[in-house]
Amino acid sequence: MKNNRKKFKLATLGFTLIELLAVIIILGIIALITIPLVINIVEKSKKEAFKNSAYGIIKSGELYYSNKLLEVEEMKEDVTFTFPEAKELEIKGKKPTSGNMIVTKEGKIELAITNGKWCATKELNKTEIKISNNLENCNISTNSTDSVLLSMSIEMYLGDSVTLNFQNGNFKIESLNENIATVENGKIKAKSIGTTKATIDINGTKKEIPITVTEYILTSTNKCIHNNTICENGTRVAVQVNDTENYEFYVIDDTGSELTLIMNKNLGENIAWISKKDYEATGGTNYGSYDKGPLTALRVLKKRTDNWTNIKSYSYTLKDDKPVFNSSEKINYKSIEVTDVRARMLTATETKNLGCKTDGGCPKYLYEYTSGSSSDKLPRGYWLTTSYNKDTLGYYYAYSVTYSGNVGIYDLESNSYCGIRPVIKVPKNL
Repeated sequence: MKNNRKKFKLATLGFTLIELLAVIIILGIIALITIPLVINIVEKSKKEAFKNSAYGIIKSGELYYSNKLLEVEEMKEDVTFTFPEAKELEIKGKKPTSGNMIVTKEGKIELAITNGKWCATKELNKTEIKISNNLENCNISTNSTDSVLLSMSIEMYLGDSVTLNFQNGNFKIESLNENIATVENGKIKAKSIGTTKATIDINGTKKEIPITVTEYILTSTNKCIHNNTICENGTRVAVQVNDTENYEFYVIDDTGSELTLIMNKNLGENIAWISKKDYEATGGTNYGSYDKGPLTALRVLKKRTDNWTNIKSYSYTLKDDKPVFNSSEKINYKSIEVTDVRARMLTATETKNLGCKTDGGCPKYLYEYTSGSSSDKLPRGYWLTTSYNKDTLGYYYAYSVTYSGNVGIYDLESNSYCGIRPVIKVPKNL
């Protein structure tokens, strides 16, 4: 009987092991089938999540464009955002590890971003986002960023040089008339006055860029306007700003090849630093604080100098500079993207570097053609870009150069005292 029991237990045990082995084999087969499916599902979910993130980034680009439309000046040129920075975009969630997004001045968007695993792209004239794992070619297409360069025209002064930098593809530049402009290693150099074209050959696509070379517009009794000597601050020069207008300016900086000049008088009538209308147009609600920057002054300055066609247009970022004239609190307005302008306003820091203080010290040329009498037709000063908040009175002001040769403050919306005095940059004569 004992032997039979042992045989029964062994038989039972042997059957159990076989059964367990079969179960394990079956589970292994199931795992081989299901694990790839699960992995694919997870990967697909991650891929879709990244795609949704890309659509969210496009939405942030659309919001950026909409906000620009509410500002005084609409977008005048395309804007490129580089990731992961892209600080001006309101993006929720994790940013891409790299890539770019272009928002055109017409509000169209092109995108090429990656999270290190997937690449999301969107073409300029399409709405669909495509996802791939082709990280090596995760770039904005040549037809967008480079088309901006290919569609432009170049205005140069005699002796100037311009380097064209295309972001994608192979390209070469050839000048059609080398008597007017020559090309070497992607650099175009102006040789004589006249017009010609540069032929751009990029990836098999050929375009022509018109080139206009004009004569220098500076005249002065001082030979320092030529780039072999340095002009002292306060040197008086005349500038032919267009075909019919010629104004007097003073040198405030000389780099050796380029002069920064300030006009010797205010341009046009006095204006507000920022008006209530312009403030509210940008979403401002706290009437009286005006923490949006000198929008009115910038808008009017652009309007009054748009016809200065001899002065090259450019774009820049205006920040609320903080000269230490005193310890009072300053308004911190957000940076302003100023586009396609030919002149700017003077900053408080620049006036300080030129010797101005709150109790005087400004060189005479900085406050020429101003008057201490409110009854005079002459202005009492001109606006600077810098804001100022005097806590003790509870009013908000902006800095200005006044008739007494100091840096003072005036009520932001007052147009009874201050105007605008253009600051420009021009190349020195050869």
